Amino acid sequence: MEVNHIGITSRDPEVSANFYREIFGLPQKEETERAAKVLGIGKSNIAIYGEKNDPSSPVFGSGCDFAIRVDAKSFREIEQRLFSQRLEYGVRKSSKTLFLNFQDPDGYLVELICEEE
Repeated sequence: MEVNHIGITSRDPEVSANFYREIFGLPQKEETERAAKVLGIGKSNIAIYGEKNDPSSPVFGSGCDFAIRVDAKSFREIEQRLFSQRLEYGVRKSSKTLFLNFQDPDGYLVELICEEE
């Protein structure tokens, strides 16, 4: 397992992205449909989402999330644990990547990412 990304909600994603670029020297990466700005940090990313009240920016309810990259076996095992504990979760697929989303007890979004072989 490894951290894939850390996501934060920002009142102004451009200002936040500039801050992280200038302070840490992080490179800009390609934006996604979910994140307004994405910056590289080693093998991981910082995803910056727009403020919750901005209807043009898709964001998550908690204001913060993190994603963990796992192999296919771990993905299935974790999904089974969530199912057995009757916890709500969602699974989606994009190209050859599987995503499993759920919330921790404090409401933070946790995302598993698995590249299909």
